[in-house]
Amino acid sequence: MKRCLLAAMLLLCLCGCGRTDRIAHQTIVTALEITPAEDGWQLAVEYLQQTPPDQPAAYGVLTGEGEELHLALSAIEQQSGRSLYLENCRVLLVCCPPDTTVFRQLLEEVDKTLKLRPTIPVAVIAKRMLTPEKDPELFVGGEGDRFFSNNRRMDGGRLTLKDHLNTLKDPSRCTASVVLELEEERMVRKGTVLWGSEQAAVLPLQDGLLLPLSTAGRNSRWVMLEKSGLEVEIKNLVCQVHWDETGETFGLTITLRCRGELRWAREESAQLDLGEGELAGLLEAQGEQLWRQITEEKGIDLFDTGKALSWQKPEIWKILEDTWPDPLGKASCKFVADVVLSDPSGLLEG
Repeated sequence: MKRCLLAAMLLLCLCGCGRTDRIAHQTIVTALEITPAEDGWQLAVEYLQQTPPDQPAAYGVLTGEGEELHLALSAIEQQSGRSLYLENCRVLLVCCPPDTTVFRQLLEEVDKTLKLRPTIPVAVIAKRMLTPEKDPELFVGGEGDRFFSNNRRMDGGRLTLKDHLNTLKDPSRCTASVVLELEEERMVRKGTVLWGSEQAAVLPLQDGLLLPLSTAGRNSRWVMLEKSGLEVEIKNLVCQVHWDETGETFGLTITLRCRGELRWAREESAQLDLGEGELAGLLEAQGEQLWRQITEEKGIDLFDTGKALSWQKPEIWKILEDTWPDPLGKASCKFVADVVLSDPSGLLEG
């Protein structure tokens, strides 16, 4: 099975006659881990090399260090004896402190020096994961591959290099990263870290339905509704912000529009509308908790309300832009969940 997976990955990499010979003499990187250090950079790659059919598959982990990122990369290439092929890299693992400035500068340096594809997923790791002493098969059909292919456990972990770089260009906005750790050779999600508000970053939070929040509703996530006895897959969850101005005060309503499908029911007589109400209550409660915990206490605009204000009330935004997101501490906020569930498989009676 492992041999088949390796062969399939090599076949994908070698598609296109114009670059077959070039890739055949390169080391194919399947995962890349980067750690900033006081005196430079630490780099680790999980790699795959093309071998004849009668020889064992060549894969493993190589590490390198350097004052500059390109020097760390060169150190790995010297060990490999080949140049590195990065276009098929499955994930970028970042091991760095909870400092938004460090995180942003790291991603900018990676984008400039390594030229990774913009859509590569980025994950934060609690401690270094790719080491020569450990199993070198995390992302060659291994635990990491399964983790990033399983949407039940992803919950927004597919935020890409492009997503982070575009969002962090604006100091008033924030982005989020899934935090991963290996426990007994299993990849475990340790929560979500939020990056925003200049140097402020929020240490890993317990995951919920809204973390990491995607205003585009891109990722599916699963939830068990205990009271109504239903398990549903949230197919789309979109955050919509509406600003209201009343006299000298202003407030906002955040609507969480959720569309989901039933995947399991404890009883055939269960009622879908009760599940909709239960899920709406969960979403509203988690939204209010995050507003207090992240926006009011940490000053991070988690729900991208400043962007909405610039569209809806441009005259007010011009006044508040320079001090944003500080004015959010004086704004009142209400969460409203709009939930619609469907039963495409006909699991319920009627």
